[in-house]
Parts: sequence; structure tokens; C-alpha cells
Amino acid sequence: ASGASLWGYIVGLPMFIGGGVLLGLRETFDSEQSLVSRDADPGNSRGVGRFYARFHGRPIWFGRVDDPTSQARFDEYLAQWLARGRRPEATPEQGLPISGVVAQYLRHLGDKHDEGWHENNNPRIGYALRPLLTMFGSELAEEFSPLKLEAVQRAMISGGRRCVGTINARVQIIRRCFEWAASQELIPASVIVGLKTVQHLRAGEFGVSAGRVRKEVDEETLVATLPYLHPVLRDIVELLRWSAARPAEIFNLTPEQIDRSRPGAWPARLKKHKNAKKGKVRMVPFGPRAQAILRRHMDRVPKPAEDKPIFSPDRAMEEHNHHRRKTRKTELWDSHVTRQKREKAQRKRPNYADRYDARVVTKAIGRAVARANQERRRRNAEEDLDLPMLERWTIYRVRHTGLGRVRASKYGLEGAKAVGGHSSVSMTEDYTIAAEHELALKIAAEMG
Repeated sequence: ASGASLWGYIVGLPMFIGGGVLLGLRETFDSEQSLVSRDADPGNSRGVGRFYARFHGRPIWFGRVDDPTSQARFDEYLAQWLARGRRPEATPEQGLPISGVVAQYLRHLGDKHDEGWHENNNPRIGYALRPLLTMFGSELAEEFSPLKLEAVQRAMISGGRRCVGTINARVQIIRRCFEWAASQELIPASVIVGLKTVQHLRAGEFGVSAGRVRKEVDEETLVATLPYLHPVLRDIVELLRWSAARPAEIFNLTPEQIDRSRPGAWPARLKKHKNAKKGKVRMVPFGPRAQAILRRHMDRVPKPAEDKPIFSPDRAMEEHNHHRRKTRKTELWDSHVTRQKREKAQRKRPNYADRYDARVVTKAIGRAVARANQERRRRNAEEDLDLPMLERWTIYRVRHTGLGRVRASKYGLEGAKAVGGHSSVSMTEDYTIAAEHELALKIAAEMG
């Protein structure tokens, strides 16, 4: 991923900024670094046959075509532009617009972070910067004031994003953009000092709601959904249930990370995880139930590569198609084989990913819940039952369920903290609110 790919998340948004600002920003990424010849134009006051190059949306002219010094002037200007870090030339009459600051900030993020970071963060950064560019993209960055940031904040509220956590996070992204600009001396440091005075919203202010709190998925609901999931996705959910790991930790899990020689629990020391950049070590323990799931996938024939994810959509689809061929009910004639070979040669093979992601699995869980509820409605009508409908849940809530089960056991809050890999008990408390409430109800029933 690069700054240009992150830029795509912003320019692709609907109802975006006007063409002038968009053109200037786009050319900030794609500044021409070679001379272009302008043909003769009778109405052109610059003359006939001149060379130019476009930097940050502005054409810079370097002389006539027949002048041997034109190339030298271009080379000198290009060297100065690169020495400035690909920034526009500062002039006392005109400062850097906000659109230019955003463009350079996106380029900085593209150079700084890896592809995994961009997959997780590009959309939210793009949505955060859109109202800023829409309202103030053409204004000078050094003149961006706390009142203007509050105006962007109000625009987010009126745009239907009334969750306090989402709005505060997007305002913070804008602040980080200006903090970076101040650190690069693109704007005065006093600008970010003023922006920090804008207060975070609280639930209820300006009609903003607190938003939904992610909670544990009920064990009964989880178990009732499992039969309607694909076998590989079913194993992923079960592994998350028994290990209380983060979804990404299971998606990226490879055989070489798991120590199978240790009796009892298998430790998996992860190379890539949420806090790896902070220098923290993450170990995920797998008990007997989790080990049984892992064995099914690591000991199959052929075995997965040691450095490849254990759970792969590409491999799952190959096994799915193989199973369909094996369970085919009608006889496969020679004419069928010939036609299938011809169609396979003409058909482009789908490019499946080498690992799952949370969006794909959550979408599959939603479909499984819908099928389970459809079956329950049918049984209620035919068998005169009163089966309740299952609530829709996401893959992220399974970790909450696993940690809640650990907290409710004899190991308590400290045990849940150790299994979850949290740095503080307060984070574990946020994950296990339901278990805490159950404990309070049990105490009240006995002593209240």
C-alpha cells in the first residue's frame, strides 16, 4: 500500500470536493518529472514551442524548445524540489493549502506503514478527511482554527454519524494530520496548539449517542449458528471460542508459530499481531479442544506450508470443489469431461485470498444466522414450537465470549488478562462486562 492507494479511499467517496481542489491534490501525487513540449499556439502569449513541467497542479515553464539551457533549468528545479521533500516552494505571499497538507500527509503514511496497516486504516482515514477537504480544502493550512475544526465536527454530526466514538476518532485523525504538518514545519506549531483546545464530544451532546457497546455473543446463539457455517469457518469460530484470541491472530496463524512439543497447552508465539510495533510479545495458548481443531488442518494431506496461514480461502475452495466432484450423483460422461475442460480453459480462475479477514467471516456468519432463523420459523409453523430467533453477531464478539468464560472460572480476572494478552486489567474488564454482571447477580441472589 502507498499514499496513492490511501488517496484512492478519499477521491472515491461520493459528494466530494470540487474539481479545482481535486485536480491540485491529484497532481501533488502525480507531479510530472519530465519536460513536455507545448505546440505552437497563435493565441499563446508565452510564445511558440516552450517546455513546461507540472508541479502540484501548477505548470512551471523552462524555456524555448530550441534553447539548450531549458533542460538544465528543469534539472535544477527538479533537484531543488526533491531536496525540499517533494514539497511546493514556499512563498511569503501564499502558504500551503489544507489540500496540500493532506496530500503530503497521505504520502507520508504510504511510506511509513505496511500493507496490513493500510487495509485496516485507509477507509477510516479517508472518511475522516473528507469533510475537512470539502469545507476548507482550498484555504491556507496555517489559518485553520479551532472554530473551523468545530465546524467540521458539526458537519460530521449533521451527516448522520451520531456515534460519539466515531466522531471523536475522526476529529483526532484530523488533529494528527496537522500535528505531522507542524512537525515538518509546514505550518506554525501554534495551529496545533489551538486545535487541541477543541473538546471531545460526550454522549448526549448535540444529540450524539453513545453508540453500541460490543458485548459477548451468547453461547447458545453461537452453538446454534455453527451447523450453518462452512466447515472451515466453523473451525475458525470454534478456535476463537476456545482460545479467546483476536480474529486477525487466527487468520494469520501459521504452523511454524505453534510449539507442538509442549505437553498440555500449545503456545503459539505470533510474529504479526496488534501490538508488535510497540515491542510487545504475544503468545496464544491452545488447549485440548483448540488442539483438536488445529490437528485437523495441520495434519491433513497434503500438509500446509510451515510459513503459510493454516486457514486459507483458496485451499478451502479447492477442497469444496473436490468434495462436490466426489459426491456427484449423476454419471460423468466423456462429453461432460470434454466440455468442462473447454469451459475451464475459457473461464478465468477466481483469485481467492491466501487468508481470511474479519469482513468475509462476519458476512458468512450473518448468512448462517439468517438460515438458522429461517429453519426455526419453519419448525415453529410446522411443529407448533416457540423457538426464539437468533440475534446477528460478528466475529469480534467471540473473543469477548471466550474471555468472559475464563473470568467466570476459578482463574478470574487475572486469568482472563493472561489469556487475552492485555497490558492492563482495565482492558480485560471492558471485554468481560457480561461476566461481571453475572457475578454481581449471583452475589445479590446469595447475600442481597
